[in-house]
Amino acid sequence: MICTALLLLILAAQIPTDGVQAPVSVVSGKVFDAETGQPLKGIGVYLLRKTYDPFGIQRIVAIQSAVTNDDGEYRLSDISSLGDFYVGASSPAYRPVYFPGAADLLTAVPLYIVSGQELGAIDLKLSRVRLVQIRGRMLDALHVRQPHLSSVRIVPRYPLYLPYEFPSYRVALDGAFEILNVPPGSYYIVGQRIDDEPNRSRTVVPIEVRDDDIDDFQLIAAEGHDIRGQVRVEGSTIRQLVTPPMRQLNVVLKPIADPASLLEAAPAVYPDGTFVLPGLPSGEYRISVTGMPPEFYIKSARFGSVDVLENGISVRGVVAGSLDVVLSNNGGRIEGSVLDPGATSAGHGYVVLVPETPRPERSDLYKAVATGVDGRFTITGLAPGRYRMVTSPNFDPYTYRDPAFMEAFKDRSYRLSIAAGELVNVELRR
Repeated sequence: MICTALLLLILAAQIPTDGVQAPVSVVSGKVFDAETGQPLKGIGVYLLRKTYDPFGIQRIVAIQSAVTNDDGEYRLSDISSLGDFYVGASSPAYRPVYFPGAADLLTAVPLYIVSGQELGAIDLKLSRVRLVQIRGRMLDALHVRQPHLSSVRIVPRYPLYLPYEFPSYRVALDGAFEILNVPPGSYYIVGQRIDDEPNRSRTVVPIEVRDDDIDDFQLIAAEGHDIRGQVRVEGSTIRQLVTPPMRQLNVVLKPIADPASLLEAAPAVYPDGTFVLPGLPSGEYRISVTGMPPEFYIKSARFGSVDVLENGISVRGVVAGSLDVVLSNNGGRIEGSVLDPGATSAGHGYVVLVPETPRPERSDLYKAVATGVDGRFTITGLAPGRYRMVTSPNFDPYTYRDPAFMEAFKDRSYRLSIAAGELVNVELRR
């Protein structure tokens, strides 16, 4: 069905629309040794903020960084984003700290930054730490056979933004391993087991590191779950979508409680539409499909009798059934343009489409597109449903996934419904 409607949407922009670039902001301060009071040179300082990844899972990301000079001074400049931010500092020899002196982001105080603001004297004091060693043994689930061809590494559970990455360590034939030079903090120990391809699995165990070495840590290498499934195209064949080199279709399972994206699985779909996820660890996952043509959308995804597109997939205990994914090439489509208050082209900017009711488990329902120099835009592959549209000269990536962020636009957004195969023409005014 093709139904054309003309929608007029007048939206207030976040920043001036008269062609003048909004002034940038600056955060500056000093970093000191907490014991001696001396300024510290060469310390990494980071401007952090909460955001969302493409799957709607909240993350903490660093958007700017600086290194202290000889006098311990740092300057985070050219900050064009607005909102709440955190400032943190770290070094291999010092315990990470977040303004005003918190050991982690849970107790840190955010700084609210507005356009053109200069925040000075955001000082931090770092305490020296003793780097510890972690020694342990990697065993299989029955504690009777030592896994071979295995490795372990340690990953921060919360963002520390250390200026280096922890290496991987080989597990000895008797299962023993040692991880060196770890500063105190909250981590995951990740065991990678590769006995053979079908049994490839990863084990992730949380660990708290204090000031003393850790001995006799046991890492149990679970077998993991093999999940098989099939992708079908409603009323068509899957082969045209997965024939290299034209296109590669992937079914993606994203762990919800996995800040470091350690367990993400994204197997390629074979020409017959089947796929296999080998050695998937126990946990809760969200599902998506990448590589679809623009006009396609995910119509359904079921694991056995469970709707996992809406509810996510739980992989625990005995896993029975297959994952059945149905795609449709009859997605809705929006074509439109963005005009400034004088009814002329607003030029470059962004248009965001989100579900009317927040649905963080459905990453496929959130769309963001850039407008061209003529202010025109197209959004394709829309699942039937009710949506809200907003426009602005700029958006930080995926902030529109945050319901609180979108609430600020509640009086400046337009609600619309779209059916399968429907075309909607939209004229937006900023």
